[in-house]
Amino acid sequence: MTTKLSEKLDILEIKIRQYIQYNGIVKQENAELHQQIRQLNTNLAAVNDKISLLQRQLEETKAEIEKEGQEKEKEAKQLKKQLNQYIAYVDECVEWLQNS
Repeated sequence: MTTKLSEKLDILEIKIRQYIQYNGIVKQENAELHQQIRQLNTNLAAVNDKISLLQRQLEETKAEIEKEGQEKEKEAKQLKKQLNQYIAYVDECVEWLQNS
């Protein structure tokens, strides 16, 4: 009976050593995964910062384009008004010449 108990204790010792070895491997993998998570979080923060910067730049560009469009529209209206004035003046001149 002592040999059976001794064999069982040996088997139990082997299983405990295997568990300790496995536990060490799992702890190492866990530490590596935590490091990867930290790195991914750092990368994510950097990407989010870039996205925010690009969104701000996009909004600024949109505002500039809109402002330029409004300025060009205003300039076009002024040119059209001036052109209409010139046309009216030419019409007056033609009428004056015809009446002379």
